[in-house]
Amino acid sequence: MTNQHSAPFLSVQAMLLMSQYLQGTLHSSKTWSIHGLAVKGAFQLGLHSNDLNTKFSAVEREIRNRTWYGCVVLDRSEGALPRLDNFCYKIMAC
Repeated sequence: MTNQHSAPFLSVQAMLLMSQYLQGTLHSSKTWSIHGLAVKGAFQLGLHSNDLNTKFSAVEREIRNRTWYGCVVLDRSEGALPRLDNFCYKIMAC
């Protein structure tokens, strides 16, 4: 089984989708809680780390990067002060 199919990885992706959905509903106050759990899970999986990504295939690296950027984009688009500092962002060489 590859990393992007592991339960924790799929949970992070599911929480990002839930958070994005909740932004446009009457329950938008729950967005922060779910997004926080997604970011915590992403950190635990090392999605923010270039060093950890080197051991994965190109496809897996791309999926990991896109999932991490999902955390970053939601963090910046929630309308409040960003919770992720700039040091958390990574720029991948193409």
